[in-house]
Amino acid sequence: MTTTTKVQAPSFIAGLRAAQGAKTQANKKLWAMSVPDFWLPQMIAEQVNEDAEYPVDMFERPFILKRDKTGAVVLRDGEPVLVTHKALSDGVKLHTQLYQAVNQQYQKEIIENNPDGVQKLLADARKAALPFINKDVRDVEAGKAALLDEIRALAAPAPTPRVVRKTRKPAVMPTAPTPIHQAPAANGNVPAVAVAA
Repeated sequence: MTTTTKVQAPSFIAGLRAAQGAKTQANKKLWAMSVPDFWLPQMIAEQVNEDAEYPVDMFERPFILKRDKTGAVVLRDGEPVLVTHKALSDGVKLHTQLYQAVNQQYQKEIIENNPDGVQKLLADARKAALPFINKDVRDVEAGKAALLDEIRALAAPAPTPRVVRKTRKPAVMPTAPTPIHQAPAANGNVPAVAVAA
């Protein structure tokens, strides 16, 4: 049965995790890995195992106050600016260089020992990518053509508006109704006046 011992986080990290307002600092990442959850435990293990030597204060204050050339604390919006402790930053840089060197050696061994596998993979990749590449080329050409059409349309002179003149009809003056007169009836009464429509 294997037992594992959990490394206690320094009080600084415990305080960061507990503090509500320090989420950005508590979650800060270097090389896409969390300082409190990965880098500090890694470096604590290295220090305890004597695989590396870091300044001891770094474990309690991985982030330090940024200072200007005169030694004054740099403030932003009235708050002090924190930067990564130089030893922590240098340790991360050393790990990334080591990671790169180990993986470059791994790449070299595989590529040299299995050149046929590498060539097959690259040929398969070209074949699989070809339809996407061809579509991308067509889409780029269509985009260029559309842009050229738009530029031509903007550069073309605006068409002269066609003026249509309406012919005015002469005004017709309204006329008064024309009465129709009739002779008096035999009884002497004058008939009602009829108005012509």
